[in-house]
Amino acid sequence: MKVAFLYNSPVGDGGWNHAHELARLKLGRAFPSVKTLALASVSREDAPDVMENLIRQGVRALFATDAGFSAAAARLAGQHPEVMFFVCGGRYRAPNVISYGGKIHQPAYLSGILAASMSVRQRLGFLGEAADPAAVRALNAFVLGARSVRPAIAVEAAWCDGPPEQAARLVRKFSGNGVDVYFNGIRHPSPMQVAMDHGMFAIGYATDLSRYASERLLTSAIYDWSVFYAEAIRALQAGTLPPGSRYQGLETGVTALGTISPLVPVKVVQQVKAREKALKEGRLQVFSGPIHDASGQLRVARGTSASETQLDVMDWLLPGIRIIAPTRLESSDRLRVFIVQSYGNDDVCGIPQEIGIREVLRHRFGKRLDVRVHYMNTKTVNSSPGRMRTEAARVLKKIRAFAPQLVFTLDDNAFREVGLQLVGQPFPVVFSGLNGQPRDYHRAVPFLDRQGLPVRNVTGVYEKLHLQAALNVMREAMPDLRHVVALLDRTPTGQAIRKQLQIEMRGAANGIRLSIRSVATMQEYLREIHAINASPEVQAVYPLVLSIKNKNNQSIGPHETLRTYLRHCRKPGIPLNFSFAQLGLFGGASVDFAAMGQQAGNMGVKLLQHHDIRTLPIESAERSVITFNTRRAAMLGIEIPHTLLTSAELYTSMPLLKTSGSASAGAKGTPCKK
Repeated sequence: MKVAFLYNSPVGDGGWNHAHELARLKLGRAFPSVKTLALASVSREDAPDVMENLIRQGVRALFATDAGFSAAAARLAGQHPEVMFFVCGGRYRAPNVISYGGKIHQPAYLSGILAASMSVRQRLGFLGEAADPAAVRALNAFVLGARSVRPAIAVEAAWCDGPPEQAARLVRKFSGNGVDVYFNGIRHPSPMQVAMDHGMFAIGYATDLSRYASERLLTSAIYDWSVFYAEAIRALQAGTLPPGSRYQGLETGVTALGTISPLVPVKVVQQVKAREKALKEGRLQVFSGPIHDASGQLRVARGTSASETQLDVMDWLLPGIRIIAPTRLESSDRLRVFIVQSYGNDDVCGIPQEIGIREVLRHRFGKRLDVRVHYMNTKTVNSSPGRMRTEAARVLKKIRAFAPQLVFTLDDNAFREVGLQLVGQPFPVVFSGLNGQPRDYHRAVPFLDRQGLPVRNVTGVYEKLHLQAALNVMREAMPDLRHVVALLDRTPTGQAIRKQLQIEMRGAANGIRLSIRSVATMQEYLREIHAINASPEVQAVYPLVLSIKNKNNQSIGPHETLRTYLRHCRKPGIPLNFSFAQLGLFGGASVDFAAMGQQAGNMGVKLLQHHDIRTLPIESAERSVITFNTRRAAMLGIEIPHTLLTSAELYTSMPLLKTSGSASAGAKGTPCKK
């Protein structure tokens, strides 16, 4: 087996990449039959080409050690289903993509106990790269550990993702403010030496450098990635590696507390070891309620602990943490961007758009960006009008506190509940994936002129469905196609899609009839599916049911509705999104959601460069993509013409559908790069 590791900077940094490289070398010794390759200083822009080259060399597992490689993995995963893509800190979901990470907040909590115990001035400092959920978790955990020993201890924090000299300036600023214990939560370790040179104790991050440092290095919150990598290799060899996320901590050894300095008193060491044991055994949780944030809002209730979802999206700080202002030189070019999604953080419509937006912005602005994201979960948890409005109020509060220079809204619910509330505000709003007609939204809150051009602070990308192209492709695959049924839900988004379909069918001359049916509950949905199965007049379905109620009146999102369709419907389905074909729908022409995100991202770039919004009219999603799931085609007994396959992106995985052995055995398909 040949596997490869991609690093975004040199591996000898003594920090983040060094920890991954140590694990790779250990992996090579533990698995002599596995050949490992490592490529350092790979840029995000070059990552797709680098990955393609490695795949041509026979690599069958790619470990991308930075979340910035997510876009490259997302782009290539569908084209190479035979390759497993592992993305550290990634979010993209696919049958052959696994995101992984470590619960570094656990050793950060233990480090806080050590820091408070060793601080004479009772003033601690924390430096992180950016205020993303991972860094915020680590900072809050560090503070919780410290306050468990010294409840009134003072904590200062700062964010810096620039070169080491910028971090060094902030460390010196900590020293001038009286900090005597410093937590180095950034990828390069050199600021620790600056801290120790200024008389501070230091706590390291990612790699244990105690054998190279003085005794003033109290300990380190470290990763041992070899634990996860060995587990992944064994599963790959056995063919038992399901997709999904892997986030492990002290209990497996993926994260750990490094060597403790001999300067730490024995009683303190014993206390830390006791807490460490409790965390490993699950008797102690770092984020146990009651916990309030800096604004006084209850975040974790008494008697409960923070859920994995709460940890994953943590964007709030504990009370009493003082964020110190960086110097003018360090902060002069930061760009703040806020992304609001209607969806959850794993949705096959929302995540590709977010990846597309991030890819474009980072290509243009690099590390100057500070991006925050909020997932409103309006398709499932917050689907009622009341809960949607409550969630929107939370988002608006965050936006006003963050004061971004640009806001993106993804999907109609986010635009209606948040974007329209920002009309006339001092920053531009770019929508993406809008199904409702912009002029209809304009009637509620004016933002267009008589010609439909933006005159205030709102523009964006309308989600053209490319329906005629989809039907024409289906006619090529099924020459007898005469009647297609579109299944919609009765939510506002569903009704907006109804209008889109009607508009796109006007003047159609292909002889295909489109019927539209709406459902509100799972019972109605199943009834329509069974009616379609029984009708010889219907040859295909356009399943667009994204949010309905189950028998307990709970909202069900697109994953479950798609799973239901695949289990019960015997007619080929046309995908709205190419990811839907990847998940099991038959195929056709569909919206390329990642390309739509890139289109919105390019508009955002121009607005950040101070283009007049009137020069950026609303655009329709430009790119459609032909996709087929050959395994589904084989199950339905449909042979797709070879001439059509050569112009398509193909998928053979159906993770939402459990099929019989015979059906699986008959499903063959060779993915080809478009």
